[in-house]
Amino acid sequence: MEYRELAVIGNGCAGLACIRALRACGDKRPILVLSDTRWPAYNPMLTTYFAGGKISREQMFLFGRNEDLRTKLDAEIWEGFRAADLDAEGRVIRDQTGRTVSYGQCLVATGASPILPRTPGMTRQTVFFMRTMDDALRLRRRLEEQPPRSAAVIGASMVGVKVMELLHARGCRVTLADLAPHILPGAASPECAREMERRLESRSVRLCLGVTADRLEPDGTLVLSSGERLESDLTVVCIGVRSNLDFLRPGQVETDRGLLVDEYMRTSAPGLYAAGDAAQGRELLSGESMVIGLLANARRQGRTAGRNLAGVKTPYPGNVLHNITHFMDMEFLGAGSVRSYDQVRCMSRGDSFAQLFWTKGRLTGVNLLNGGAVAGPARQALFRQALRAGGQPPEIPDEQNLLLRDLEKELVQPWT
Repeated sequence: MEYRELAVIGNGCAGLACIRALRACGDKRPILVLSDTRWPAYNPMLTTYFAGGKISREQMFLFGRNEDLRTKLDAEIWEGFRAADLDAEGRVIRDQTGRTVSYGQCLVATGASPILPRTPGMTRQTVFFMRTMDDALRLRRRLEEQPPRSAAVIGASMVGVKVMELLHARGCRVTLADLAPHILPGAASPECAREMERRLESRSVRLCLGVTADRLEPDGTLVLSSGERLESDLTVVCIGVRSNLDFLRPGQVETDRGLLVDEYMRTSAPGLYAAGDAAQGRELLSGESMVIGLLANARRQGRTAGRNLAGVKTPYPGNVLHNITHFMDMEFLGAGSVRSYDQVRCMSRGDSFAQLFWTKGRLTGVNLLNGGAVAGPARQALFRQALRAGGQPPEIPDEQNLLLRDLEKELVQPWT
């Protein structure tokens, strides 16, 4: 059995950030990267742009090539190594072919995979997803070779609305369906969601909300729980992702929705670290442990893991859950929590809309639609609030007063 002092499972943003941090700290130990794909690291949120033909294949890989791992970071990479079993106690990793390697320290950065609902007729062959480069290639080929006239997108998520947009741009009749009563559930408030829904419907996007998919028939017809039948040439599923952890042995390491980590990215198993969409860290505003599926979070967690693996003790306090997306000529920012609050303020002017949410005098959530220049300050106010140290914060911190004035300047008329 081969042995490596340092192993990184996964060749994504978190894994790459870890390797770069190790080398930046002067750690010269050999590093083995175990990758289940041939592709270099990339941002999954760019896949819709590639599938829609807006960017080239080369533009997908802004972090460099696999060869750069070898030549610039002195790391070895095993492509096509899909982890099938990790013995955290014995520190041994085995892939689907039986190939094994033992390690001294290891980072799990395996990311997440799209969820396939247990809907009759839906298989990984009969529906499309949008997460990986292979997903994007498959959809792009279908759009080029057999342009669909109609399509159903299941899941009005951040990814779902982007897929809807690219299909709509190709002249496709698109239906966007979701179990939730409004689009972008969890990120958008009902009021903000309704405003976006109104604009989508004005552009001939059909919305079916508060329903589930009962079955997908062989001819592509999608039958909803409402009894409605959607004749569709193409079905894309965007209902969320799940951390890739099926190779872990039960009981050896603590998990929830992801691998549980402390502020140093350590799991409960000695020598085993985790980062990115496979890890569950601290969300600053709520104080809860959760998987925060953001590229910036993956990068910072990976960098933190790398520094600590190199012996440079570095904590990562956590991140604020936030989402920014552009679709159908709309820019949406959702940050913090819009579900639980005791004070809310709504404002609008023209095509701009804003909602601020307070809890016990603290700004805890923001929704901005076409907020323009105030989107950045809004997000930063939440970060500063979350990182405020010691004691109870003032009822309305100074930076929040500034934020409110900026918003009122941009959005003069109160929303009624």
